[in-house]
Amino acid sequence: HVGSVHLIIDGWLAPFAYSYLGIVIVWYDRGKIWCSTLEFIRLTQSHTGEYLARVTVDCLERFGLEKKVFCSSIHGSCSKD
Repeated sequence: HVGSVHLIIDGWLAPFAYSYLGIVIVWYDRGKIWCSTLEFIRLTQSHTGEYLARVTVDCLERFGLEKKVFCSSIHGSCSKD
C-alpha cells in the first residue's frame, strides 16, 4: 500500500503516577523500512477506549496522517469500554 503508514501504540505508567501514550509510525519507502516516534502524549483522563481513540486521531490529524493509516498494533492491556 503505497503511501500508507502503520501505527505502533503503547501505553505507559510512569513511576510518579503519570500515564502516557506513545505513538510510533512505520512506513516503507525507496527499499527501506523507516520508523519514527510521532508523539508521546500525557494522558489526563480515564483510559477508556473512546478517550484513547480520540487522542490517537488528534495526533494523526496534527501530522496529516489520518487517511494514511493501513494497520495498527497496540501493546499492553486494552480498555473494554
